[in-house]
Amino acid sequence: PAAPRPTPAPRPRRFVGRDAELRGLDAALRTAEPLALLVGPAGVGKSALALHWAHRVADRFPDGQLFLDLRGFDDAEPMGPEEALPLLLQGLGCGPRDIPLGTEAQTALYRTLLADRRVLVVLDDAADPATVRLLRPASTGSLTLVTSRDKLSGLVTLDGAYRVACDVLDRTGALELIGAVVGAEAVEADPAAAAELVELCDRLPLALCVAGSWIGGSPGGIRTYVRDLADRGRLARLHVEGEESIAVRAALDMSYGALPDAARRVFRRLGLLPGTGRSLRAAAAAAHTDEAATADLLRLAQRVHLLHDAGHGRTAWHDLVHEYARDRTAAEDTAAERAAAVERLLDHYVQSVVNAARTAGLYLMRDRPDALDGSLPREFRTTEEAYDWFDAEWDDIAAAIGHAAEHGPARFAWGLVDALQDLFHHRRPLADWMRLALLARAAAERDGDLRGQVAMHVSVGHARWRNGDLRGALAEYEQAEERARKADWTHGEAVALQGAAVTLKLLGEPLRALPRYRRALALYRTLGEVRSEEVMLINMASLNLALGRTDAAEEAAGAALALIGATADHHRALALVNLALARQKQARFAEAEAALRTCFLVCRDSGSTYAEAVALETLGRVRADAGQDERALPAYEDALAISLRAENRNCQVDSLVGLAALKLRAGRADEAAGHLDAAFEIAERTGHRTGHIEILVERAAVARATGLPGVALDHLDSAARLAVDGSRSRPGSTWPPR
Repeated sequence: PAAPRPTPAPRPRRFVGRDAELRGLDAALRTAEPLALLVGPAGVGKSALALHWAHRVADRFPDGQLFLDLRGFDDAEPMGPEEALPLLLQGLGCGPRDIPLGTEAQTALYRTLLADRRVLVVLDDAADPATVRLLRPASTGSLTLVTSRDKLSGLVTLDGAYRVACDVLDRTGALELIGAVVGAEAVEADPAAAAELVELCDRLPLALCVAGSWIGGSPGGIRTYVRDLADRGRLARLHVEGEESIAVRAALDMSYGALPDAARRVFRRLGLLPGTGRSLRAAAAAAHTDEAATADLLRLAQRVHLLHDAGHGRTAWHDLVHEYARDRTAAEDTAAERAAAVERLLDHYVQSVVNAARTAGLYLMRDRPDALDGSLPREFRTTEEAYDWFDAEWDDIAAAIGHAAEHGPARFAWGLVDALQDLFHHRRPLADWMRLALLARAAAERDGDLRGQVAMHVSVGHARWRNGDLRGALAEYEQAEERARKADWTHGEAVALQGAAVTLKLLGEPLRALPRYRRALALYRTLGEVRSEEVMLINMASLNLALGRTDAAEEAAGAALALIGATADHHRALALVNLALARQKQARFAEAEAALRTCFLVCRDSGSTYAEAVALETLGRVRADAGQDERALPAYEDALAISLRAENRNCQVDSLVGLAALKLRAGRADEAAGHLDAAFEIAERTGHRTGHIEILVERAAVARATGLPGVALDHLDSAARLAVDGSRSRPGSTWPPR
């Protein structure tokens, strides 16, 4: 993909001083090795300094800037390359499914996109030199700036990094910062108290900002705050000997102590799960408080600089503040209170994710428990609203999955991953899906939770299926089926059977798929799951098309349409495609086009580009079979363009094969061969066996047309061997395994 110019993170507010450090960073631009380190203790403002400098030198990096928080010293798991690379690739403009699975492939793509470009990459809060080495661009025109509490001496010694130390502010800078927060006139009115304040705060920017915000909201002024802070600071030193952030802790104690009890409780609950921010509704769920009251209480905490308003209904914090909230909830809340708050927050994410997916028409959760009292799930009116919420909440959702997988309850980890599967497909890289599904599966295995294992084997199977690893997907579905039977979980068994059947059909083994389809359909009917029955009937129609049973295919598609009714959704669109294909096989071309016209209206109303691409490819096939090549050509071309955008690889193969057949009939054998080469490359990656067969048949036709009968026979022989257990009949439109 073409990489756009990545934009820098916002410029920090209230930046003061740091002239020496800025000169040091400027010097890094003149060194041979494009790697700079900005190191210093927590709370000294390394991130703000890095961002300020990044804006200052933006013109030196015309191809943009990337900023990534590696969470090296956060209470959450530090971000490793498997999580960081997809985020960086998205920052460079890659769509979710442009990003390959596997760190090696992601690294290669990342370096390719940055080759010969001048980009500044800021890796904030790094702890692991190996991660830095993997994430730094290879191009000499780029620069990597790393911030860390660690000195990262290995990067200096082995990699030639240029290191700049970032310590506390000097006295002038500290006074300037206090003046910026409380007003210069307050500092001028009592300069002795201001000077004492900056020393009590150890000239740490975070402590100074917390103190300044408290002073600005209280009538006592600097002098009163200094007296109280001195007392609290002495107590802190007695309790926490040698702690580098004592000044921050004392300032936080002052601000926290000024809050009413209800605001303290809301603040404490922010420390229960990892993260750098939280939405208002999620914070309310954790605190078991209504949304309006929570907003008022968070504003009190923002007023004294414990938190800050991040916009869009979110509140955020410094990592030391989050650590403080975590310590306060551990000290002041009972284990039962903490556990209940965590479960409400996790349930908030599960229920909200399901509502988002439902609103977007992506997923219908089964076996979902009722929402916990006080979990306050979000409701959505439109697909756009649901997607916007999901994108904004993604970091918190991923952190929630990781926390539940490591600390429990594991059912929320796999429940979230299970609910997310279609949102993963549409909004996140496959690498995120695979990483979190494997984490959740390991947690279910540790707990001996068979249902969780079934759900996660299915989820990993779906991810592999989407990536074109059909054999790997089949193995996952078979594992899920076995465990579902052990757990006596009918729904889980039906889903696993359905996934295996769809995969076997695409592998060109429809006769092995047939009994699984029948068993899954019977189970769904027993459970009364109408939507799943619709999917199975759509897939049964597709399978019968693959077996050449056009009457049975038409009957199954008609039964699916009868269940679906007149709604505009993906199911109806795909059922109409299969109905059109059945009519095409019976040479009822006008009726086939009529079904597709209805299908296009459904696709337009539902926004299903997946189904639209399949419908256009089918229209090309119908018109080509009817001898209308001139009308078939634009249909195939449009199908290819939309299937590329929708990343529907099977449809890409079918569209390219259709275009090749048309070009060959028009006497343009070279163009036909080019289309077939492109189709073969995709089919090779995905294991699309039916596509392979059609490619070989068309290659034989090209060979015959160009006077190579021996080559043509070789292609036909290969196609026949592949088709021993399958069929080269157009298999119809299959709903992805769900």
